[in-house]
Amino acid sequence: MTVPRDVFERESGSFVFKVTGVFSLKSGEKNGEEGYIIVNSNCVHVDYEYIDEQTVLLSKPNSSIPR
Repeated sequence: MTVPRDVFERESGSFVFKVTGVFSLKSGEKNGEEGYIIVNSNCVHVDYEYIDEQTVLLSKPNSSIPR
């Protein structure tokens, strides 16, 4: 997974990935319809610290701090 450079605007901060499960429906599976269905969706919070031009430290945030 690649995170665009402009996400890291400051020396440290955080960002969120939204993870979603998307499944294809075949004809006849749900009232004869075709298409896509979203099953699960969750957000993953990531803290970062800019180290140098080649290094960004990623970490899981402290869960006791509200977002």
